Amino acid sequence: TKHRGLIHSFTFLFLVTFILVLFLPVISFGFFLGYSSHLLTDSFTKEGIAPFYPWRKKSKGFIKTGGKIEISLLVFFVIVDLVLIFLRVF
Repeated sequence: TKHRGLIHSFTFLFLVTFILVLFLPVISFGFFLGYSSHLLTDSFTKEGIAPFYPWRKKSKGFIKTGGKIEISLLVFFVIVDLVLIFLRVF
């Protein structure tokens, strides 16, 4: 499929989460949180996403993919993740 097509939609998220709930319920909530946060952040990019595929209406934002704002956000969240992992381990 086209990048940011079916796979970048809440339709796909709900379908895969439902299947995981049936067969691998232990990981279904973590998958849902991770994938939905990915879709949410992609909806703030200039390319946007079609949240309810096959409906073509896009949700777009102002962040340039690969730009300074996106890289800054990535670094920020990696640091937050590392701090949380450190706090959990020690």
